[in-house]
Amino acid sequence: MVLLRKTIFWIFTGLSCFALYMIASLSHQHQMQERKKILLPPLVNISPEINKILTLGHEGAYHTFLNLWSVQYFSDHKDVDLNKLVTTMSKVVGQKIRFESFYLLSCYFWGLDQDKPENCKNFTDIGLNLNKDSWRLPMTQGFVSQMKMKRLDEAAFYYSIAASREDTPEYVPKLAKRLIKTGSLDPSSFLKVYGSEAIEKQGPIFLKFLQQMTADAQREIEAGDTGVRDQDKTTDQQIEKQEN
Repeated sequence: MVLLRKTIFWIFTGLSCFALYMIASLSHQHQMQERKKILLPPLVNISPEINKILTLGHEGAYHTFLNLWSVQYFSDHKDVDLNKLVTTMSKVVGQKIRFESFYLLSCYFWGLDQDKPENCKNFTDIGLNLNKDSWRLPMTQGFVSQMKMKRLDEAAFYYSIAASREDTPEYVPKLAKRLIKTGSLDPSSFLKVYGSEAIEKQGPIFLKFLQQMTADAQREIEAGDTGVRDQDKTTDQQIEKQEN
């Protein structure tokens, strides 16, 4: 009788443990499925103009919310359906967020975390239109274009934009100049690739800087100075430090 009771006890205990394990496993699977769902933030399907009315002119507060939402979302969701995520982020970008950090984070997420650097440029270009004085956005895009996609001409274009900004670090113009020299570029080549509208959007200071950079690079090419010097290596180290 005692043996039967012990047997029943251990069978019951085993079944209980198994049931708890199954419940925990199913709960975990449900949580993972929920994490993969892409939930849109509120009001994101409404046009920015209407949102401005709904927020009584305080759309900046709503942009702050979207920026924080994106930070949390990118941090917690690394295994979502990327096609759906592109659609979601397109709706968020459509709200014309003016936070530089939002576009930087988006570029890092696509270019580094998801290894899809081709998606970075869309965010960079939109961010540049809304943050015309930013040097970090074109600098980041230049880094992605150069290091991840090996598009030196494209990298030179964005480094040149970054170099034309007032508060850019001193090593950025050197890098832009080196890449222009490496690719034997001139303003007309940028014009052919990006079009006059994209060039004009960066302003007259950028165009003047670009003409000066290409002229200096051309003189060095004609003088036979085409090698990578020690200062170029120092520039690369500064870039890596800045991006990290």
